[in-house]
Amino acid sequence: MATNTSPGATIRAADGHQSPGEPTLTGLAFQDSGFDGQFLRVLDTIASGGADIGEAFITARRIPDGDRDA
Repeated sequence: MATNTSPGATIRAADGHQSPGEPTLTGLAFQDSGFDGQFLRVLDTIASGGADIGEAFITARRIPDGDRDA
């Protein structure tokens, strides 16, 4: 089966240890996992018309990492 997984992909365990394997969605748009989780919630609404993928990514790029007031 074809995959777009990079040969150098790693998995980060909860303790921060990295090992070779399938990539995760961690760091999709933000370094902060809390921000990234909320961003994934926004992406989840695309199928039902709740968000536009382009607008979601453009807005995410405008939010500075760690800025909870942005």
